Amino acid sequence: MDEIQNYVTMYEPILPAFKSAMDVIFGITTPIGALPVGSVPKIHHIRRLSKSDEEISRLWNLWQKIFPKWPVELKRLATNIRGEHSHHFIHEKGFVMSYIFSLDGINHGKITAVGVLPEYQGHGLGTALLAKAREALLEGTQLKSLQLGSVFPHFWPGVPIDFPQETKDFLLHRFKLYPGFRKPIEPTARDFYRDITGDIAPPDGWVEAYEQLAAASQHHEAMVAFDAETNAQVGWTLMCSPSAVVIDDFAFINLLPTKEKTGLIGCVGVDEKARGKGVSLALLVKAIENMKERGVEGVLIDWVTIRGFYERLGFEVASEYETFEW
Repeated sequence: MDEIQNYVTMYEPILPAFKSAMDVIFGITTPIGALPVGSVPKIHHIRRLSKSDEEISRLWNLWQKIFPKWPVELKRLATNIRGEHSHHFIHEKGFVMSYIFSLDGINHGKITAVGVLPEYQGHGLGTALLAKAREALLEGTQLKSLQLGSVFPHFWPGVPIDFPQETKDFLLHRFKLYPGFRKPIEPTARDFYRDITGDIAPPDGWVEAYEQLAAASQHHEAMVAFDAETNAQVGWTLMCSPSAVVIDDFAFINLLPTKEKTGLIGCVGVDEKARGKGVSLALLVKAIENMKERGVEGVLIDWVTIRGFYERLGFEVASEYETFEW
C-alpha cells in the first residue's frame, strides 16, 4: 500500500446516540458530515518523458533550478536520458529519472534522481513521482533490488551525504512504506580526485566499460599489466582521457577543478594470484603517467568503498554517498 490514512471516530453507546444513528439510516434526519474525513487527494499530471529535444530541454531547465550545486551539461544529460532501459517522468514542477541495470543477467532498478521545484515541495508531487518510477520499473520485470542511485549512466552512486537533512528524511520516510526497505550499514561510497599536473608518487563488475572502449576502437584508454615470467594478464584499469566514449556517462565530471581536462581511472582489477605484490599501485602510477602525457590534468576515481588505498597516491575525497534500497 503506497499510502496509509488514519481516522479517529468517536461514538457513545447510549440510547440517544443509537436513536440519532437510526434516524439517519432511515432518512428521518439528514447527516451533516460523512466518513472518511480527510482532504481530497491532489491530482498531479505526470507524464512519461518523450525524450524529444524539447522535453529534454524542459527537464534540463528543471534540473538546473532544483540541483544548483550539481549542474549538468544539456548535451551530456540528453545522451544519458536517451539510454536504453530507462523510465523517466516529468511534471511542470518536477521530474524523476530511473533505469534498469543488469548485472550477470540479474536486473536491478535504479531511481537515479527525483526533483521538485522548491516552491512546490510539500504538496505530494515528490511522492507521486517516486511511485510512478517504482511502478514502471517493476512492471513486467523481476528485480533483485531497487535502489537510489545509478551505475551507467553515472550520476550519483547513492544519496550525497551533503544533501539537506530534510531531503534525506523525505526519502527515508517514503521508502519505509515499501516492503523490504533497508538502509545498508556498509561503508559509504566515495568519489576520489587528484590533480596530476605535479609530480606523481612512486609505487610503494565493470566489464561494460571495457566493452564500450573496444567497440569504439579506443583500446588506448585502458592499461593492462602482464606477468614478466608467464606473459599472462594480471591487472587491468581504465585510464580514460576526456575524449573517451565512457566519459559521457559521468554527468558531473566537469564539475571537478580541472573541468574538461579531467580523466577517469576505474574498473581497477588484479588477478587473485597476483594480489599483495604491489601490482595495483604500480598499475595506477603508470596509468596516471600515461594520462598526464595525453594532456589530462586531473583524475576522478568513482564509487570507492575501500579505505586507505587511493589516499596513498594523494587522492582526496570529492564526494560521498549513502545507500537506500529495498
